[in-house]
Amino acid sequence: MTMTPVRNVTDYPVLITPAAVAEMFRVDVKTVRTWEKKGRLRRAGNGPLRFAEHEVRALYAGSAT
Repeated sequence: MTMTPVRNVTDYPVLITPAAVAEMFRVDVKTVRTWEKKGRLRRAGNGPLRFAEHEVRALYAGSAT
């Protein structure tokens, strides 16, 4: 019998909602959805629209300069 290693919870990225991204950038949620459609933000998974927190923070750091 082969054992599959258990993944640690910290192996998964923290996901945040479009509303949280909009609040961070002080824009409307529709703007965040447009960014996702244009490829500025990458959707995390196939479920509800969520973004990896580290990618959003990287985008924010780049836009703050």
